[in-house]
Amino acid sequence: MDVTKLKIKKLVRDYIKTRSNIYFGEIYKRSVDDVYRFVYSRTGDKSVSEDITSEVFITLIDVIDKYNFKVKFTTFVYGIAFNKIRQHWQKNKKTFEIFEETNESDDIINNEYAIDSDVLENIEKKEVQIDEVISQLSEILDMLSKKYRNVLVERFINSKNIKQTALTLNLSEGNVRVIQNRALNKARQLSSEMYDTDAINFLESKKISSNNLVKSF
Repeated sequence: MDVTKLKIKKLVRDYIKTRSNIYFGEIYKRSVDDVYRFVYSRTGDKSVSEDITSEVFITLIDVIDKYNFKVKFTTFVYGIAFNKIRQHWQKNKKTFEIFEETNESDDIINNEYAIDSDVLENIEKKEVQIDEVISQLSEILDMLSKKYRNVLVERFINSKNIKQTALTLNLSEGNVRVIQNRALNKARQLSSEMYDTDAINFLESKKISSNNLVKSF
């Protein structure tokens, strides 16, 4: 069988059924570059990104049978990457709180995205909605310019204040405020044009993180 002609969800189904490296090898080949870019854009470190990308696929082997076929496979894999990035920052005593851990059992395995229960009443019932929000935020922020994205990353992922963000990005505090406002406005515009739900409200609402903030990318 020529696995290169199979769609990704078919590859996943066949791998879950057979555990054949032929299928997983093709899944890896199709996904690895996207995962690496996803991780690198959020860490800025080539070596760290390579290590995390490897960890993502090692974990994927263990949890792939938990994949919800109603959502994009990339969303599922990015969810694993989110947690690996977060674990990296925590291990290195840095703040990277994408989503707040909850008391829901097995939420990492079942959903890969730890979401605050006051935003989504029931994680398992709202799994598809959660996946959609994460996917939307990822797509929107990846469409922003590097300058806009960098400011949002420092402010909303790394939980830095205006002064810290200015020092990190070698900008004035005034420029950070201006860029942040423009970036959020642009992101909000993209969100309203592309989706029925306002994913950027999650970014600003400070409801999904241990700092009461969605840590989008």
